[in-house]
Amino acid sequence: MSDIVQKPWGFFHTLRHDGVERVSRAMDALAKRHKFTTEQLQWLSLVREQLIKNLTIDEDDFDNTPLLQGRGGVARAKQVFGELNLLVGQLNEMIAT
Repeated sequence: MSDIVQKPWGFFHTLRHDGVERVSRAMDALAKRHKFTTEQLQWLSLVREQLIKNLTIDEDDFDNTPLLQGRGGVARAKQVFGELNLLVGQLNEMIAT
């Protein structure tokens, strides 16, 4: 019985590890494409946490996720990054590949 109980947890651990790896690869690739300011890097750290949880992000998440909303939400993110929709699109594409 204990083997049955342990196997699902191992499965979920593997999925989480895969998600962390995918997000890390995407963030590394993004960093190679852009030169980010200190404030942008702080935001990207928060975005990374959101991506680890969901493996996707959209502009609504900036207002609906307490971590991102607490920093000013989508309005502030657009001020910090400019073309936020392009950044979000690049991240989602990089995670999907």
